[in-house]
Amino acid sequence: MDKQNEAACWVAQVIEPSARRSLFSFKRSKETLTPPDENTHLYIRSRGADGVQEVRREIPGQGEYIATAVGDQGVYVSLLRWPLSLSYSSVLNDHNGSAWDLQVRGSWVVIESRRFVCSSVMDAASSRVGLSMDFVQSWMVRATASKVQDAVRDHKIEDLRYQDALPATWWETHLSDWLGESGISLYVGEIEYTSAEANAAAAKAARQRDLKRIAEAKQQEREIELTEMATEAEYEKQKNQIKFDLTLSDQERSHQLQLLEKLHRKELIEADTEIENARREAEKAVLEHEATLALLRQDADAVENAEERDRQAEEHHQLVVKELAELKLTLTKLADLPENLLAQLADLDSRKASVAADRIVSPEFGISASLLTGLGFQVGRQNIVECLCERAAADVDRVSIRKTELVTRDIGTVKVRALPINTSLQFEFSTERSGYVTLLNIGTSGSIYIHVPNAYVTMERARVEGGHSYAVPGPELLPWERLRQLGLEYVEVGPPGWEHIAVLVSDSPLLDECSLYETDKDAPFVKLEIDDIASLFERISAAPEDSWSAGVLSFLVG
Repeated sequence: MDKQNEAACWVAQVIEPSARRSLFSFKRSKETLTPPDENTHLYIRSRGADGVQEVRREIPGQGEYIATAVGDQGVYVSLLRWPLSLSYSSVLNDHNGSAWDLQVRGSWVVIESRRFVCSSVMDAASSRVGLSMDFVQSWMVRATASKVQDAVRDHKIEDLRYQDALPATWWETHLSDWLGESGISLYVGEIEYTSAEANAAAAKAARQRDLKRIAEAKQQEREIELTEMATEAEYEKQKNQIKFDLTLSDQERSHQLQLLEKLHRKELIEADTEIENARREAEKAVLEHEATLALLRQDADAVENAEERDRQAEEHHQLVVKELAELKLTLTKLADLPENLLAQLADLDSRKASVAADRIVSPEFGISASLLTGLGFQVGRQNIVECLCERAAADVDRVSIRKTELVTRDIGTVKVRALPINTSLQFEFSTERSGYVTLLNIGTSGSIYIHVPNAYVTMERARVEGGHSYAVPGPELLPWERLRQLGLEYVEVGPPGWEHIAVLVSDSPLLDECSLYETDKDAPFVKLEIDDIASLFERISAAPEDSWSAGVLSFLVG
């Protein structure tokens, strides 16, 4: 059965018997056929004396060749189960006139090989052309097409698609019955009705609907932004009226500014919430439109991708909404603080605003600097302190700072460390990490100064070794003698407020060379400008966590 083995995809093959020669002779012996395997039946087709075709099955012994008469044909029929995929075009029209196709999927098998050999499907087979799986399925469609159309004629497409009016079991029973005379049995696992025309119309309608939703969401976002701008202008107007109202006492003025600030920030949060909801609605419309088109194309991967992106977008949206709700709660806490700190936080005087921010984020009230940033306040200094404190807490004293001059003071119910004005700022630190050291003094005035590196110790020389302690001032990082020669003292000069000494040890320098260009021996410390503070914050935030360590000493001055 060489030809059959060469073409395992054939359901049936017609083989002309081959003549065999005797050994050492040119004499022809009887014509023979290769015996079938366990998954194949072999039939011999021949013509009788009356011209009628006769069919008989051959069941040879193991390995025996089948002898045939001249003119006989061998028909090999496969008993394997084959995948089923029948496509019926335009089986019915919907109320819009769109034509619908039917797809039937499952498997089929020849269960009565004799009937199959004697059926009309075998008329197409010859010794040159076998019956492939695709050919037999095409024949099945032709043989049953009229019956399929009769079966669906009295049904609506909606009933067939959504109500399962003719389920897969119905099609399995009837298709097997219709094809039973051919010895074929079918298993139907899935049926599907599709329409390119209906899909195109649905895609067009979905696009128009979703584009409308997107446009409405964008328009809502623009309207909210315009309202926000008008609210900001009204806020500035009312703020100036209160400030320059000579009929108000300082206490009344401060109280009204406090109320105005609370109302204004609340309106901003509510506007941001509405904008976020509008953006989410537009984004959702886009992703749902993509999913709709993918469904119409039956692109499962694209559907899954769109749904996953929508899920991620929804998670992000919920996080943003949660953050805005947290900001609203924080605003309520700020409005309840004593001394109208909320109004002071919004003061145009940066010094007053910084002092208010220091108190708000201090242990006295303990509100996060990142939340103040979310509310729109400029608290870059406090953000750096918060970032460094979080790093120091995560490092578990890898950089430890000690200062003996500190005393304990009570602020309300909180005990804090404090340093009197005109007291020495000298301190010591130890480090478990070796690397480049950056020493920042985040002062009560609201300014941030770089103390190391400095005019005496360059960036490349500002290095420390793990397991060692260093004094500041001290010979390695800030020489006492050089300071005293210039009449400089390392003391706390105020004003009162919160001060922070931060020591950072990193694998590579955290500062740009240009940050130190203004330093000289008469003024060894560099003051960071607003842009420098932002740049430093971005740099330490982006640096890998395992590449740097920090220690922070915070105390109240005065």
